[in-house]
Amino acid sequence: PSPVPSAAVATKESHAVKSTQSPFATLKSILGNRVFWMVGIAHSLGSLARGSDRLLGPFLQEATSLSGPIASTLTSSVTIGFVFGLVQGNIFSKVESIKEKMSMVKKNYVASMLSILGLAFCGLNVVTKFVTNSNIVAACIALFSGIMASTVSFQFYQFPNLVSANVFPENSAVSLSLLDAAGFFVTAQVLAANNHVLGKLGWSASWTFLAMIFGIGGTIMSRAIQPVLVQQAQNNAPQQAPQQDAILQQEREQPKALR
Repeated sequence: PSPVPSAAVATKESHAVKSTQSPFATLKSILGNRVFWMVGIAHSLGSLARGSDRLLGPFLQEATSLSGPIASTLTSSVTIGFVFGLVQGNIFSKVESIKEKMSMVKKNYVASMLSILGLAFCGLNVVTKFVTNSNIVAACIALFSGIMASTVSFQFYQFPNLVSANVFPENSAVSLSLLDAAGFFVTAQVLAANNHVLGKLGWSASWTFLAMIFGIGGTIMSRAIQPVLVQQAQNNAPQQAPQQDAILQQEREQPKALR
């Protein structure tokens, strides 16, 4: 009988490890990883951006005296921003250099923090008194909220999958669910704290608080995602090598007349 290839043996052994690993061991391997907690905490930024439309409605009504239906319509800027942000995700996936990817991530988080500070500026009483045309303030609020959403969109949808596939390949489904749970838990705590800030200090302080949260979360995610990108590049390298060898082999076997 022909010997079993080593790759097949390795595959069977890996499946055996997966099947015999207990749920407790799975949770321990995931929850004991520092990258998991860093990404899980920073993952809350996307949830905060998605839920910001609940704040935008009342904020628009108080800052611009617009009617409820019009203010609700303007909150769609968050959804539009998320859609535009997915285009950046396509660009991000095509970039090969880790340095360029990290530069793109950091710029996005800086832009998200500055856009929220723009919302805080729109919430100042001085601004609403100085700008007599409320439509201008409403347009600025819609613009800033759209930028905020677009700059965290692809990270929210891509980074949990990226981390699960490269850091926890044997338990990717479990880690993906736990990352979402961690993100939603942090989001709930941030929103609860923000409600206290809003009730005591007003809209400008509330948005400034969220800008601070986005700055902290963006810093955490930037530090956590870089080693994940390095791991992804290392995982993809063995897969790309056989493809390149096959192309070179085809070029060697090609008749000279066809070259």
